[in-house]
Amino acid sequence: MDIERLREFVCLARTLNYHMAADQCYISQSTLSKHIASLERELGCPLLVRTKADVSLTTFGETLLENALPVIEKYDACIDSLDQLKADSASNLTIGYLYEASHKVLTAFYSAFHKRFGDCQVHMRRLSPPDCKRQLEEGAVDLVIDMDTGYDDRTLYRKLPIYCDRYAAIVSPIHPFATRKSITLDDLRSETIIVRQGFFHGHDSKFLREALSAAPLEDINFKPLLSDPTELPWYVHSGEGIGLVASHVFQGLHDPTLVCVPLENTKLNFNVSVIWMQTRETRTLKKFVRMFSEMSQTDAFREYLPAGALAPNH
Repeated sequence: MDIERLREFVCLARTLNYHMAADQCYISQSTLSKHIASLERELGCPLLVRTKADVSLTTFGETLLENALPVIEKYDACIDSLDQLKADSASNLTIGYLYEASHKVLTAFYSAFHKRFGDCQVHMRRLSPPDCKRQLEEGAVDLVIDMDTGYDDRTLYRKLPIYCDRYAAIVSPIHPFATRKSITLDDLRSETIIVRQGFFHGHDSKFLREALSAAPLEDINFKPLLSDPTELPWYVHSGEGIGLVASHVFQGLHDPTLVCVPLENTKLNFNVSVIWMQTRETRTLKKFVRMFSEMSQTDAFREYLPAGALAPNH
């Protein structure tokens, strides 16, 4: 029995109107009539009685309708399962990542992953902080390695924390902060703070506002100058102020004349995590996460992390 003929019968049995059922099935009335007649011949019994006034089901038709519904539901569920299995079996994986936060980790990991799962094609896509969440949600990447500051909805995201990082002040070697191991939020009130443009409008804005609430924002002079973190050394050396960035960003500046001074407030600590959407969790993605988790437990893993990285918060 053709499943589509069965669908057409169910549609007609529910509407008891050939014109309406044909429209819903995207076929002509004459084609629907032929298909129903063919189904009746196949089953060897009349399913409907059609008069000039109306259409009605026979006892055979009522019995078929009652049994057809679970058959169609089971068929659709089976096709959905097969489609999901085909998707899960896909061996491609696209990873979006923040370069400064994770390139050393990924370089080491990719070689080991390819050696174990040679059939999986892994593609790397370097992203800027504002792009990570958007590309993940749009499906442009399968997972991201990002600052875990805007992925709070546990019904949407799953995460594997890699390490804990924190915000820090970036100063010139002659600045009074340069000789200190750490500073407090109170210390920032007398400073001009260089931040990226749109500092409070990215997916981490809520995190930053809450973290800085201990020092009222109006008491801190923020100067949104940076369109790219690599511009920070120029602004600091030009006397524009001190930088406020994540510690891993400092590692990517490659300027030995600058000093990174961590902020003491633990509210400004955050995890760098592998993050993915629960609804797009494929077998290949699970392999990646499982192996990444295994690798992060080894003693050698720390050498691939940015300097100053802490154990992740769980």
